[in-house]
Amino acid sequence: TSDTAFTPDSPMTRAMLMTVLARFDGQDTTGGAVWYEKAMEWARENGISDGSDPDGSITREQLATMLWRYAGSPAGGGSLSSFGDSASVSAYALEAVRWAVGEGLISGTDAGLLAPQGSATRAQVATILMRFLEAGGILDQPEETPDTETDSVSALAYSLFLKNSHLLSGTFAAAAGVYAGLIPRALLLPAPVFHDG
Repeated sequence: TSDTAFTPDSPMTRAMLMTVLARFDGQDTTGGAVWYEKAMEWARENGISDGSDPDGSITREQLATMLWRYAGSPAGGGSLSSFGDSASVSAYALEAVRWAVGEGLISGTDAGLLAPQGSATRAQVATILMRFLEAGGILDQPEETPDTETDSVSALAYSLFLKNSHLLSGTFAAAAGVYAGLIPRALLLPAPVFHDG
């Protein structure tokens, strides 16, 4: 990506997600030998990730697992029986994926699959993160939520900006403990937002 492109179909890296979650948590991610160093340290210290393969594409089951850990590892109540590839979910991610499905964070691909080992695109991550924030009461519900993770990122951006303009001013969402001003930048701007400077 560049300063002028979001590249929604590009894969999201593990480092990018660690940085987004650290910023959600109000952490200062500036500094370090590499742009994601502080976020990776935070993710390791808080049991979100082991910090391995930060430049690698994040899989859909890894995404669910990191979000589940960030949420405090709640019980997973979702059924995976409607997904034709549910048996391919890795054992370590099973409870997290059940939770993500039960919370409505993951609805599957257009083909009705979980695609757990498939790379999560930036558009899919943006959609899943929007649902995560809505479920936690951080974002106001948009008029229309995309049905699948592959729906238009433009619709996602439109709903985020219109329904949550109060987040753009950098206001502090005290109840959630999240510096909300970073959320739209972290989700909608091009990759340099994950770099220092």
